[in-house]
Amino acid sequence: MARWLLGALVVLGQEKPGAAPGPWELAGEGRYLAALALAEREHATKPRDPRCADQLGIMRSFVGDGVGALEIFEEMNGAAPPAVLDAAEAATLTACEPRDALAEIVAAAKDRQVVILNEAHHVPLHRAFSLEVARALRKEGFEYFAAETFAKDTDTLRKRGYPNRSTGFYSAEPAFGELIRGVLALGYAPVAYEMEARPPAGDDNDSINFREAEQCQHLVERIFKDHPKARVLIHVGYSHATEDWRKLPDGREVGWMAARLAKSLGIDPLTIDQTEQMPASRPERATAAWRFAQAKGWLTAPCILRRKDGSAYVGGSWRGRVDLQVFHLEVKLVDGRPDWLARDGQRKPVEIPSEADPKSGRVLVQAFAATEADDAIPVDQVVLVAGEPAPVLLLPDGEFRLVVQDEKGETVMEKPLER
Repeated sequence: MARWLLGALVVLGQEKPGAAPGPWELAGEGRYLAALALAEREHATKPRDPRCADQLGIMRSFVGDGVGALEIFEEMNGAAPPAVLDAAEAATLTACEPRDALAEIVAAAKDRQVVILNEAHHVPLHRAFSLEVARALRKEGFEYFAAETFAKDTDTLRKRGYPNRSTGFYSAEPAFGELIRGVLALGYAPVAYEMEARPPAGDDNDSINFREAEQCQHLVERIFKDHPKARVLIHVGYSHATEDWRKLPDGREVGWMAARLAKSLGIDPLTIDQTEQMPASRPERATAAWRFAQAKGWLTAPCILRRKDGSAYVGGSWRGRVDLQVFHLEVKLVDGRPDWLARDGQRKPVEIPSEADPKSGRVLVQAFAATEADDAIPVDQVVLVAGEPAPVLLLPDGEFRLVVQDEKGETVMEKPLER
């Protein structure tokens, strides 16, 4: 099964009705550490199965193991990036100037009706940046936030004001949960647009076209049919942000959601990739262009590279397919946590009480907003391993309850979190 379709099938339900819960289902039930443990066992049994690697990477990202998530996806994708840039690419990059990514996106969006920003599903950093984009674009009049993770009932989500387990699948990851809390607090109207039926029989290209056509149709019906001038921020995965149409040897065309929406509405959306130029689990695994920018000292904040003629640099397989490409800066661990979690100043470190430390094995420590129901998405969570230094929780202002889960997904402790 193609990797791009796995997340969509999670939205539609278990891939094999009646089967025992797999990692995807366990995570959807909020049993994150149980999901991780099962994903680890399945990957150990089938180390060459890309589906097992994919789900292990996602489960690692859900519990705060960003480096581990990157590692498994890098190993799954195989080919290492080139050690050095070729001469032409090096010359192109040398002539570029780094510009603040957020400012560049806002400037480029001023005359656009739709902005489409992608993510890699195993990289929560992308969701944190998307929230910064959402804050900036709200000031420019953007009013709808569409995300492929959303289940159809977004009216209830908006009234509730926070995500829970019924909101979607990828939104069960804490950084995605915070993105949703953020856009709701900003006054965005959430919109679901994922396909609602399984693709008919056919090859991967048929499945892509079916899904992208359904996504486009849902966006048109649920936003633009009644609000033709609506300004919309759409948060997508990977290639859904691409605007090009690909011609196959057999005469068929393949077009992803952004391309179809542009054609359907007769508009030019602003499309942005943030999945290519980002830090890897180890510096040598990052793209050559990212390493070039890092060596130049350009990556002090997320940036976009501009050529002398004003055009934006877009590298890798995204060239000619999106308008802008974000270069993310290096991630550093502070008290065991990635620094981007606190980069916007909204979160502060909170020590985990020693009574949560496991005597053996590992546990998952979660922080939930005290005002939210039991099925809410945790604001933050992290794994504690017996005998290893305890990381911190990173939390915004407010009151929280502490929940500790074991590897079966059972709650072994719950109490108010004293700060």
